[in-house]
Amino acid sequence: MKHTTRPLISYALVLLISIITGCASSPKHFDDPVAVMLKKDESVSVRLKAAQQAQQETPNSDSRLAALQTLVWEWGHPQELRHYAIDQLIEHDEEAFRQQMHRRIVQVKNWGTIEYLFKIAKERHWGDSFTPTVVRQYARPVHGIKEEDRPEREVLKQMHPDKSIEEIVFEVFVNAGKEQKIISQADAWDLLGRISTKEQMLDYLKRAPGDTAMVIDLKAAAQNLNVTAFNKEGSLWLSYLRKPEMHAYWQQLTDVVATLNDEQKKDLKLRHLAPLLAATPQQRSQSRIDLISSINAYVNSQTHYLKGATYDGGSADHPQEFSNWVDKLTWPDLLAINQIITALQSHMVTSNLFAWADSDQQDTSTEYGGTIRKDDGVYEAKLFKPRIRRHDRIFYPTPRMYDDLYTALAHYHFHAQEFHNESYAGPGLGDLKFAQQNQFSCLSFTFIDENNMNVDYYQEDDIVVDLGTIVR
Repeated sequence: MKHTTRPLISYALVLLISIITGCASSPKHFDDPVAVMLKKDESVSVRLKAAQQAQQETPNSDSRLAALQTLVWEWGHPQELRHYAIDQLIEHDEEAFRQQMHRRIVQVKNWGTIEYLFKIAKERHWGDSFTPTVVRQYARPVHGIKEEDRPEREVLKQMHPDKSIEEIVFEVFVNAGKEQKIISQADAWDLLGRISTKEQMLDYLKRAPGDTAMVIDLKAAAQNLNVTAFNKEGSLWLSYLRKPEMHAYWQQLTDVVATLNDEQKKDLKLRHLAPLLAATPQQRSQSRIDLISSINAYVNSQTHYLKGATYDGGSADHPQEFSNWVDKLTWPDLLAINQIITALQSHMVTSNLFAWADSDQQDTSTEYGGTIRKDDGVYEAKLFKPRIRRHDRIFYPTPRMYDDLYTALAHYHFHAQEFHNESYAGPGLGDLKFAQQNQFSCLSFTFIDENNMNVDYYQEDDIVVDLGTIVR
C-alpha cells in the first residue's frame, strides 16, 4: 500500500504546484486598463500593470493620453505612476508636453515630481528655453522652505552660473514681453517683487522696454501716480484701471496725486487711490499728526474686543490697539483708515451691514462679504455673493468683487456664526494672508451680541487695528 500511494500523492502535489505556478505566471488582463490606471483605491503595482497594458494595446488612444495627463497634473496619484506618465507623454510628444508643463507646473504639489521634471530637463538638454518654466515654478509661494533653500534657485544657478538670480528672472521678464508670453512675464515680475528690494524693482522698471501692456501700465502708474505694483495681483489691478472705459477715473487719480507733497506721495500704494479720491481737499491737506489725532479721538470713544482667538489659530494675542501700529502706518494708510471710520458713521452703511450679517448668521454654507465704497459723495456697503459655498467660516470672493475692490475703500467680511461671537473678534490667518497677497484694505465685522458688531481693520504686514463697534 505504501508503494502504491506515494506516487499518487507526488503526482497530485506536482499537479497542484503546476496549477499555482501557472496562475502566478499568467499576467492579469484588464478589460478596461485605462480605468484601472486611474483608480485611486487600487495598489500602485496593479495600476502600473494596467498602464503598461494600455501602452501596449492602445498607445495613441485619446483615452490613454488623457489618463496620463490626469496622472501628471491631478492631485493624489502616487509618485511612481506620475513619473511613468511624464515619461510616456514626453515619448509621445515632447514639445507638446513642455508647453503644457510651462502652464501647469504650478499645479504639482509633490516636490519629488518637481525635482524629477528638473532632472529630465537637464538630461534632455532643454537649456535656456526651460528657464521661464523654472521661474514660473519659483514664483509660486511655498510655506516651510526658506527662500535660500528653494530648489529652483540651485537649478537656475546651474543653468546660468555667471548671473545673479535676480538678473536671470529680470531677463525672463523682458524676453517674455518680446515673445508676448503674458503668464511668464507676470510670474517673473511677481517673483522679482518677492526677492528684490523696492529700489531694485524701480530700477528693473526703468530698464524694461515699454513694449507690452503690462510694462506700459507699470510705467504709467509710476509716472502719473507715484505707485508701483510689486506682484501679479497688483499688475491685474493696474490693467483694470488702465482700461479705456476707466480713462476718466485714471485722470482724476492723476490730478489728485499731483496735489500731494513729496512726503505724502512717498508711500502711495494701489489701495490708497480710492481713499484719496474719496477724501475732500481739506482732508488731503491734513498732516500725519492731524490724521493720528482724528483716529485716536474715534477709537478712544469706542468699546473694544482685542484678544479674540481666530478660527484658524495663531493670532489670539496679536496686537490690535491703534497705539501699537501707529508708527508703522504711513500717511496714506492713516487717510484710508479715516475714510473708513467716516463710512462706518453712515446710517445707511451700518443698516445694510447688519441686515447682511443677519443673513450670514442664518446661512451656514458660507461667510458673506463685499466692499465699502464712496460714489458721488455717498458711502455705501455692497454685498457680493460667494463664488462657491464650502464652509461657514470661509468667504470665496467672485471676480466681480475683485473688480469692484479696485475702486473701493475696503473689502469686508463677517464673523457671524453666532450672535455672541466675541471670542473670534478679529481677522484670522487666512484673512491676513488675503490682505498680504491682494494688498487691499480689509475689515472684519464680528457679532458681539445681536445689536453690536466689533470692527477690525487689517492690511498687509499683519497690521490689525480694532476700530471699536458699530450699533444696529
